[in-house]
Amino acid sequence: MTEPSARRPRSRIPVERTTVEYLILADSAEALNGKLYLMGGGWDSVTVTDIGRPVPMAIACGVNVPWSETDDAHELSLAITDQDGREVAPRLQASFKTGRSPNLELGHPVHVPFAIKAELQFPDTGTYVISATVDGNAETRRKLAFHLRTAEPHV
Repeated sequence: MTEPSARRPRSRIPVERTTVEYLILADSAEALNGKLYLMGGGWDSVTVTDIGRPVPMAIACGVNVPWSETDDAHELSLAITDQDGREVAPRLQASFKTGRSPNLELGHPVHVPFAIKAELQFPDTGTYVISATVDGNAETRRKLAFHLRTAEPHV
């Protein structure tokens, strides 16, 4: 009697999805002609003099759209939560759809930069998390934590 041949495991071909590549906090950001322009970018803590006043900031976000999803409609959603997971600001949402430029090589993904300018009111000092998701899919999520502090009074 012969032994059954060992079966090879099926190789899993990864399904490419539209994903959030990065989140960056900045003092100012602008997305123009497929490029992202930042001033005072890359911080993870901000000091305010009065917690009762809105905090100006910009959120830069890069989304990678694979070739197979370039003609589909997508939705980017950003949530800002406290360290307990409670949302502290209205959710920011943007719908977008990329086409295929005649110069785009077959199979090449498209990068879409976003710049969101906001003045946000925070309930208190502490750690907050910005979470960006595409199409409501948790697998596409990217998170960025930052700290809000008050300035010590000068004596």
